[in-house]
Formats: sequence, structure tokens, C-alpha cells
Amino acid sequence: MKNWLFQKNKINLFSFVSSPWLLAILPTLVIILLLPSLFQPYQLTLKQTQNNHKNKRLTFFEDLDHNGIKEKIDILDYREKFACCFIWANNSSLKRQFNFYGKIPQQENLTLPVFCDVNQDGVKEVFVFSQNEDSLFINAVDLLQQKVILNGRFISKIGLQKGLKDFVLRPITNHDYNHDSIPEIYFLLNGCYSLYPRKIMAYDYKNDTIISSVNTGSQHFVTPIKTNNNKLLFISTTPATNNCPIDFSYSYIDTCAWLFGFNDHLDMIFEPIPFNGVGCSVVGPMVVENKFHYSIFNTEDGRKNYIITTDSLGTIENKKTIPSTVHKGKLVEIKHKRKTHYLLRGNENNLFNIFEYNPEKLIYEQTSFTQMLPNATLIPFKLYPKQTAYLADNYQTNQSSIFLNNLNQELSFHTKLYINTYNLYAQSNQVPQGKILMLTNRKELFTYLITKNKYYPLRFLLFIIIYLLNAAFVFLSIQLYKNQANKQHKLQKEIVSLQLKLVNAQLDPHFAFNALNLVSSKILKGNRYEAYDLMTSFSSMMRSAMSFSDIVSWNLTKELEFVRAYLKLMSGRFKNLFEYKINNDENIDLTKIFISRLLIQNTVENSIKHAFNNISYTGLISINITQTANAIKIVVSDNGIGRKKARHNNNTTNNTQKGGNGLRWCKKQVNMYNELYSTKISFIIEDLSSNHKQSGTQTTISIPKKT
Repeated sequence: MKNWLFQKNKINLFSFVSSPWLLAILPTLVIILLLPSLFQPYQLTLKQTQNNHKNKRLTFFEDLDHNGIKEKIDILDYREKFACCFIWANNSSLKRQFNFYGKIPQQENLTLPVFCDVNQDGVKEVFVFSQNEDSLFINAVDLLQQKVILNGRFISKIGLQKGLKDFVLRPITNHDYNHDSIPEIYFLLNGCYSLYPRKIMAYDYKNDTIISSVNTGSQHFVTPIKTNNNKLLFISTTPATNNCPIDFSYSYIDTCAWLFGFNDHLDMIFEPIPFNGVGCSVVGPMVVENKFHYSIFNTEDGRKNYIITTDSLGTIENKKTIPSTVHKGKLVEIKHKRKTHYLLRGNENNLFNIFEYNPEKLIYEQTSFTQMLPNATLIPFKLYPKQTAYLADNYQTNQSSIFLNNLNQELSFHTKLYINTYNLYAQSNQVPQGKILMLTNRKELFTYLITKNKYYPLRFLLFIIIYLLNAAFVFLSIQLYKNQANKQHKLQKEIVSLQLKLVNAQLDPHFAFNALNLVSSKILKGNRYEAYDLMTSFSSMMRSAMSFSDIVSWNLTKELEFVRAYLKLMSGRFKNLFEYKINNDENIDLTKIFISRLLIQNTVENSIKHAFNNISYTGLISINITQTANAIKIVVSDNGIGRKKARHNNNTTNNTQKGGNGLRWCKKQVNMYNELYSTKISFIIEDLSSNHKQSGTQTTISIPKKT
């Protein structure tokens, strides 16, 4: 009972494993993996490359008139003489050119225009900064009136130390601080080695006034923060670069790092907090539940790193020492699957990694989320109104890429780009084909096209179709194999049946009775040895017939053993009727040459039955086995009366064994054998003649050599 259940379970398991539905899974997965682009939601293509280095050319897209279509805006030095602004129509034709006082500021960082509707006419004005010698200016274009409404409004002097004029100018935000319904333009000026100015500024277009924070000796990195009561704060964190001399005329010099807080009037809301140590820097803020979180990093040996939390007025509430980590870049806030993550790239024990800040534990750590990210700084970027993309620089591969689809798809750019948390230059514009993305490496401007894969929403349907096609293919393959196996099995049965007919024809009772009478006769006549040989031959034939009755083929050695035994019996039975000779090439390994069973024997039998009727001479049956370059040839010949006379004798006599059946069986046997084993054995019968008279029959069996 147990054995029966085991066999049944074994059969069921085999049926399950060999099911087309299961076998189709693996090729389906392979096909899907080999066609990743087909099932990715977005595709990235480089469309254009422009050189923007010579004239400091920058290209921007902005929906100025809120019609859903972004206008193309070029900011450049016209013929290296003065700054200008090109506004392009949607058909790429030049709509208008506006010229300004001064040139595009000669600074390392990219000069970004500001878009702000200060006329309250529903169309944003374009504000462009320009430079003339040691002075900075702001200019503006009203596109509705098609004219320059602000030309060379003085902002500030630049340069103080050794005549240097290097600086960083960064727009911050637009905000209505005086509640006149017209927003002011906030920006910062950071003198680098020139030291002056280092402050935050705002321009009031309606009143044509400029407000400014105090000038400091430290460079500002400003983050605008909206509080719960909808007030705007400006939090500035500074690095300790140690560029200022000790006797510098402004306070808060950069021999240490500082934490500043300003209101929207750019007044300090708390006394700046210093953090000692050259190379020290303050990273933050992160606002979590009205608490401001900052990380203080020191690059000098022996100095500790720590985290502090403050309220909105700068009062330190918590302070916690953290392991030594050299930070790289700025804290980035990323929302992933409805959860907010605060990320920072840092060097810990000389290994760069992405760390996540835990505001509850006040620690930086590597998490399962950081493990799935590349070793790169991710910068959020609004690609679509409801979708955020992330631009990234991978410091290990030195490649730039963009992450889409909730960080599930990464598309690599063709070259290294300028991607920085402080001066991100990335503009997008919607076109019928998809989304145009403009990026730069400071020397060249690249235009990429991001397209949505039209097949992506159908991916599950495509997966099912691919799976069903694979299942159908596997099913058809199995059915074809089964049909082929059934066909081969049928052929085998037919060949075996045919061979059994031949065996039965030899071993029928009449044949066996005659063989035994022959042996008995020899014994009675005292020919014991001859009788023994005949009995041995008969036994050999019987043993071969019984042992191999269910096989289709055997080698030439066994076939010739059977033929010899048969010929010995027949020559003993028909005394002096015929003789036989069997010759084979000694270089042929007969054990490796396979042939359909009883093929030679049936040919020999046909000669004995029909070739030697009413002859006055001793017949001869010859079997010669030779080889050529391409085949093994078996030639069976006799010197009998020939096929024509044999047929005549059979027709005129009352012969129950009509001629031709044996040879027809042989031909059919060869044809079925060739089909079963995909071989090309040939079976050719020829009449021999001498002096224009038939003098026998020759049968040639050709077995091709295996290559």
C-alpha cells in the first residue's frame, strides 16, 4: 500500500514539474530580464549639445504667462559687449531681444535669472543680474509690455581684498515682506577671496529699494524656512574657511563656523552662534516638529562632531556627540513612500557612504533605505507637478544620473554634469513627445528628452502574453516530442513485428521439424560431430530469436552469427545444393556497425528458396563486407537462376511461398529503420548476367559512416 502511494505521488510530482505552465516561467523571466527598457516607465535620450562657454550662455524654460507652455529664454553677453536676454517663440523663432547695462557676471558659479510678477498683470517679469567692473546691477524685462522696465539698477560693490572681484550670487526666494501684494526678490552675495560683500539682500521693485542683512566676515548658505504661523525665516550656516585676516573690519569672521537667523526684514533674530575650529562647518537645518536640527562637523584631528537642536530663536536645547564623519555636501530631504528621509553623504573611516539622519535618536546611520541608494548626493527636482525626480552625482563611478518613478528607476546621462545642491542648473519644458530636460557641465548645455514608455501601463498584460506564448511553445514542444516518440514507438513495433514474422518464418514448426529430422538423420548415420554442429547452430538461432525478439537493431557481429547458423542448417538440409562464403574487411569493427535485425539473413533466405531451383551445378552464396570513405558496404550475391526465371517458376508451380515477399519486407524494413533513426541505409537489388544471360542476383546494403 505504501509503495503504491509513493509511486502515485511520484507520478503526480513528475506531472506537476513537467507541466507547461511551470516550465514556461523560467523562459518568461529570462525574456523580461533581456528586455528591461521595454518595461521601464521612462526613457532618456540626448537630443542636442550646445557650447555655452564663450559668451556665458545659459538657456532657461519658464511658463511666464501661465498658459501651460514654457517660454525659452537665453541669457548671454551679446558679442561680448553687453548682457542681453533672448525670448523665443514656441516655433523656435526669435520673439524679442532685450539689452542690459553691463555684462553677465564673471563668476565661477552659474548666473540664474529670477522670475517674478511684480506688475501684477499675470505675466512674470524676467530679472537678470549684470556686472560692470566692480559693481553689480539688476535688470528686468516686462514681456507683456515688451520692454525693459529696469536697466542697470545698482545693487552692490564687489571686491575688497587685493582687488579681487570673485563672488557667488544666488537667488533665494520671492516673498512679500511689506504686505503690499508684490513679492520682493531675495538673493545672497558671497564674496570669495574678495571678502566683500557677504550678506543677504532683497530688492523691492515697487518702491525701488534694497534691504540687506549686516555684512559679515563669513559666507552664507541660506535656507528659507516657513514657520507654523506662516512667517519666513532665513537660516544661514557658514563654514570656517579662514580667509579673513584677524583685523578684518566686519564681525563674525570665518575663523570659525557660524549659525545665523534672520527674519524677512533681514534683521537678526538671535545672536549668531559660533563653532570653533578651522575647517568646521554647520549643516542644516532640518525642521522636525518645530525643532531645528543642525550637524556640526570638524575636519581637524581631535575635534568632536555633534548634533544640536534649537528653537526658532536659536536657543540650544539638545547637544549630542556623534562619531567622526567628514560631511560632503548638504543635507537633502527626500520623501519616499510617504516617509521623509534626511540624507547626507559623508566619509567615515576613509569610506564614502550615504547616511540617514534619525531626528528622534539624533544620530546618523546607514539604513535599509540608504543601502538601496547609489553612493551619490541626491538632489530633489520637480519634473512633473506631482512627481519629484532626483538628480545625482555618483562619486564612485563619476557618472551623473536621474532617478525617477519613486527612486525605482535610474537613467544615466551620457557625461558628467554639474549637479550641486547650491547651484542646481536644471530646467524642464513639456513638449508633445515628453519632457525636455536642460542640464550643463558648465562648458556645454545638454538637452535631454524624457519620454514615458507607452508600453509601461501594459506591462502586466505583456507579461501575461509572453508567459502564455511561452506556455504554448512549451506545450507544442512537448506535444511534438510526444508525437515523435509515439511515431518512433509505432515504427519500432512495426519493425519488430516484421522481424518477428521473419523469425517465425524461420522458426515455424515446419522449419523446426525439418531441422530436428536433419539432426536425427545425422545421428542415425553415425555422423555425431556433424549432428552436434547442426544442433549448435539451431540452438544459436533459437537463443538469438528469443533473446532479441523485442529489439529493432543489433550489430553486424550478431547478425553474421545468426546468418552463419542459418546457412549451416540450410546447407546441411539441402546437401550439395549450395555453398557459402562470408568475407569481411579486418579493419572494420563489426561490433560498432548496427543494422536492422535479420536484414542480411532474409536476403540470404530469399536466395536459398528461389535462386537454386532446378540447377545442374552447385550454387554459391557470397557475403562480402567492405568499407569506402563514406560507407560500409554489404554485398550478398548468388549464382542462381535470377529473379525473372524464379518468378516464372513460382507462377507455374504450385508453390505456396510466392517469391518477392521477403525482399519487399526487407525494403520496408529498411525504410522504417531509416525513418526511425534518421539514417540513410540503402538497399539495392541487381540482376547479374553473363553472355547476355542472367547468372544470379546481387543485393547491396550501404550503411553511411557516422560523421
